[in-house]
Amino acid sequence: MLKIRCIQLVFRADVACYLTSKLKINDMKKVITTVIMLSAGCLSLFAQKPGKNFKLEGDLTAVHKDSVLLSYRNAGGEYVHTSWPVQQGKFSITGSIDGPESAAIGFKDKDEKSDANKQEEIFIEPGLMAIKVDPNKLSDLVLTGSQTQKDDETYEALIRPYDDAVKALVDSGKLEKDPVKKAALKAKIPLYEDKAKTATYDFFIGHPDSYITEYWLQMYEPMMNIDSVKMVYNALPQWLKQNYIGKYIGDKLQAIDATAPGKTASDFKTTDVNGNPVALSDFKGKYVLLDFWASWCVPCRQSHSHLRAVYNKYHSQGLEIIGVADDDTRIPQWKEAIVKDSIGIWHHVLGGSNMDKTIKGEKNAKDIMARYGIQALPTKFLIDPNGVILAKAIGDDLKDVDEALIKAFKN
Repeated sequence: MLKIRCIQLVFRADVACYLTSKLKINDMKKVITTVIMLSAGCLSLFAQKPGKNFKLEGDLTAVHKDSVLLSYRNAGGEYVHTSWPVQQGKFSITGSIDGPESAAIGFKDKDEKSDANKQEEIFIEPGLMAIKVDPNKLSDLVLTGSQTQKDDETYEALIRPYDDAVKALVDSGKLEKDPVKKAALKAKIPLYEDKAKTATYDFFIGHPDSYITEYWLQMYEPMMNIDSVKMVYNALPQWLKQNYIGKYIGDKLQAIDATAPGKTASDFKTTDVNGNPVALSDFKGKYVLLDFWASWCVPCRQSHSHLRAVYNKYHSQGLEIIGVADDDTRIPQWKEAIVKDSIGIWHHVLGGSNMDKTIKGEKNAKDIMARYGIQALPTKFLIDPNGVILAKAIGDDLKDVDEALIKAFKN
């Protein structure tokens, strides 16, 4: 099975639902490295956009399988799912990529369905590589000829002791009946989380030229201090900044800078929960509180009681609230949460995310969350009548927003 680390154990999410935990890990990484579709026959990839050729020669060390499956992003920027024959325990895969890539590998027999849970993530790169693997023990595979794979193995080895320690504490806590002892076990977890965080950051700083640094940075950046993210990103070589991950991180950093207090809020046009057109510019002349939330985010839902009090206090004086929800694929749950939390008194729109575009690395003008560089939920922006951002709050610390509201309405 693919090794997908529960990164909430590395970077704590006490007061915010970090988007990495739901969007990037569950959607991006799953789509990139987990969903392998069996292509009919053997697909030649050299007809794709010119790139750099790779060749992966393999040996099955134990159980025989008829086919090897490989999924990755090709030189054309498209995800390809290929099937190649295994003959006498050996196989050879060729293709074209722009540079190092994450890939998923699995095996199957002719009458066997492909299983997303029976795949392993590897890191391929241009050139000749060799892999030795037991289809029943994918996690023990040995891939040589890929420096990127070696870098990831180095990183995994650094983090594994802390992951194992946290897992052991969590497992012990589930079995422990005594509340005092259970609390004592829980209290030890932050020590290992901090060590893992330090090891991760040290790896990033020590390997600025590695695709692995960029690859894991895209996963972890929502949980890192923004200055630390910028330091790691700025140290990346230009060729990494220009690939699709580098552009994603760069665009996110630009959006965060563009939505800092003192900057003009980016306008957006969409439809609300009732199907009516709504735009931020419709509220020019009023104070607007943008609440980025989601029905699945517990801290977001918990903050709604405070927002109701804010709305009831300031609405008559010129305050509007627009809820922007990360629920584009969960519309029934979104509508249900609005009713259950009694927040239908203000405006509600969807965030506009589109995973098809995200997967293809395409720009999405309708993605309000991307436009505002949202790293975590809940996030709130207070905007003045001229469209200038007065304050920003991430998580449940609303001090800056509350103080800005008091100052704005002099209450």
